[in-house]
Amino acid sequence: GRHNSITCYFPHPSKISMEKYDELSIEKAETLASELVNRLGADMSINRTILVNKIVENNYSCYDVIFTKTYDGIPETYTEQDQADISKDEKMYTCPWFYEKLIVRVDNLGIWYFQWYSPSKIVKTMSDNVATLSFDQIKKIFLNQIEYTNSWIDEDDHIISRKLFITEVRLGMMRVSIKDSINKYMIIPVWDFFGYTVDKYDAQQPGGYALDENNEYTNVIEAHSFLTVNGIDGSIIDRNLGY
Repeated sequence: GRHNSITCYFPHPSKISMEKYDELSIEKAETLASELVNRLGADMSINRTILVNKIVENNYSCYDVIFTKTYDGIPETYTEQDQADISKDEKMYTCPWFYEKLIVRVDNLGIWYFQWYSPSKIVKTMSDNVATLSFDQIKKIFLNQIEYTNSWIDEDDHIISRKLFITEVRLGMMRVSIKDSINKYMIIPVWDFFGYTVDKYDAQQPGGYALDENNEYTNVIEAHSFLTVNGIDGSIIDRNLGY
């Protein structure tokens, strides 16, 4: 079924001992993960590598190496958002179809496990030559929309302002629902804007985030896309909904 995922664990200690480990670089982690994916025969490439855990005292590191497919030279972009349980018809239930990705977890002892979410295949090419908007057009759309899509602040949390910093912009492919259809999808080019937020509070809150001297908290969510723009028509896509 389309909602399936494949998970395989390798013999691996479940707890970190206090012994000293040999250094694990991000390059070595990616090399080990790539060798595994090649053996699996998966036609996928590294899209993003995330540091999951690091313990300086015993030189321990753990990475998630994330692979996605490439379509006509453009990789499918990985984001931490995934499609939720959404149905366009309230009388029907649609199971979530998580975006395809293959995640290999690697630490100092080697490969821990891999998870392949929603393996898929293309059944038809709708167009071989699609015109896309220029990056200048995409930037204008971003500036017009980003405030509306990221302006929500819960005053009960005592946040008085929020700054958004965009550190990375990616052009990639994304699976989206086809309009006015049930369970039909297509792969299109999109632009994603990644970064982090800095929230300013009126004061340090009991039990809340530890604030700096300016009563600010920097929130970094790995691979969180603050805005996804359709590269063909400039429409805004909600990655949690899939369209």
